[in-house]
Amino acid sequence: MGALDIFRSDAFSVRSLTNAINKVPPSFSYLGDIEGLFEKVSCSTTTTMVEERNGQIALVGNSPRGTKGETLPRDQRKMRAFVVNHKQLNDEIKADQIQNQRLFGSEIEFETAQTVMNDKLVMMARSIETTIEWMRLGAVKGQVLDADGSVLHDMFEEFGQTKRTKSLKASVSTDDGSIKKFCSEVIRSTRKKLGDTKINGFHLLCGDAIFDAIENSAEIKNANKWRNNSDFLVDSHAFRYFEFGGIRFVNYVAWVGDKDFIDPEKAHLLPICEDAIFSEIYGPGDYMETVNTPGLKYYAKQEVQRMDKGIDVEAQSNPLVLCTRPGALLEVTLDSTT
Repeated sequence: MGALDIFRSDAFSVRSLTNAINKVPPSFSYLGDIEGLFEKVSCSTTTTMVEERNGQIALVGNSPRGTKGETLPRDQRKMRAFVVNHKQLNDEIKADQIQNQRLFGSEIEFETAQTVMNDKLVMMARSIETTIEWMRLGAVKGQVLDADGSVLHDMFEEFGQTKRTKSLKASVSTDDGSIKKFCSEVIRSTRKKLGDTKINGFHLLCGDAIFDAIENSAEIKNANKWRNNSDFLVDSHAFRYFEFGGIRFVNYVAWVGDKDFIDPEKAHLLPICEDAIFSEIYGPGDYMETVNTPGLKYYAKQEVQRMDKGIDVEAQSNPLVLCTRPGALLEVTLDSTT
């Protein structure tokens, strides 16, 4: 079998390659690893509808027996259309990468071709997964950005809600109870924003500078003598954290090149709710084989180049990442004044 004839076999069909890339372990994915945080949904179209129910829970006053009672406020429902995003990477495998190459101890060209293809799929999948994590963080911030910094989805604008901000006083000399007070205020105000939604916990995703300032404050040092045991590992990446005042303060460290995912002096509140307030929706790939089929996280496909010079390889994902309750989000800035 010729080197490039291998790629015409069923093992390299869009179905087989898509199955393979969806089995690649994710790379950096702190938010993606919190079970139940994002509701995972597949849609068979490139547009998905999000329904907003502005229902209210009302306190019931006394009514005379035998008379008409109070009427609950009527739900106000709004439908909003969101278009899934298209994230695609392209690469190639040249004939010379297969020709005259053999795996150690093997004479089978097919294994060499499969190995080269798998290496491509792994690199593509990890780049796309990092991009999706960037979008998840955008949902936590309330504004999902593209790689160039342009706005893809502004949750506050879409749902007509105001962005909440709060400053936190933290320095080496801070020991006046201001951090504990901050935690109480944040938890109470967020619970009110979420109404009857059950909250299982709060994370505060911190940039480096604000995390260091809080951790090294006298208030935290005095309260957390056990803080040296507060490191944990997720997907081989270390995220240091400590818990105080009902909030888990996490040093969220992620970057691509010289781009930090979080501003060093900012932090973002992450309510962990039993009913997910974050959605991760995947639309179908733009191939004839995938038209009107439920979307998968990744797709991969290959095609023989003109004159059999090599193979064009592409991988794609069509994600839509949203926060449906942006009023519960909070951006925290560092106030280092003493």
